[in-house]
Amino acid sequence: MKAPRISFTIQVFASLLAGILCGLFFGEYTQILAPFGTIFIGLMQVTIIPSVVIFIITGIGSIGHEDAKKFLLTVASDPAVDLVSGYNRISFHAIRVSQCAQRLFF
Repeated sequence: MKAPRISFTIQVFASLLAGILCGLFFGEYTQILAPFGTIFIGLMQVTIIPSVVIFIITGIGSIGHEDAKKFLLTVASDPAVDLVSGYNRISFHAIRVSQCAQRLFF
C-alpha cells in the first residue's frame, strides 16, 4: 500500500514546528546540532545570493528602452525624496532628543 503524498508546504511547516518544539523542550541538548545549522545557512548563502544577483542582472538586461527609462527615473527619484525627507526626520528628531535630554538631566 502506498503512503499518501504530503505536500511540500505541509512538510515545511511540520519541520518548522518540529524545530521550534525541539528548541523549546530540549534547549541546550540541541546545541550539538548547531554546526549542521551553520553549515546549512552557509550553503544557502553560497547558492541563493548568486542566483538572486544573476536573476536581477538578467531581468534588468532584458527590459526595453522605455521601461529602462522609467526604471532609472524611479531609481533616481526615490533616493532623492528619501534623502530629503530622511534629513528632515533626523534633524527634527535631533532637536527633540536634545530638548528632552536637557529637561531630564539638567
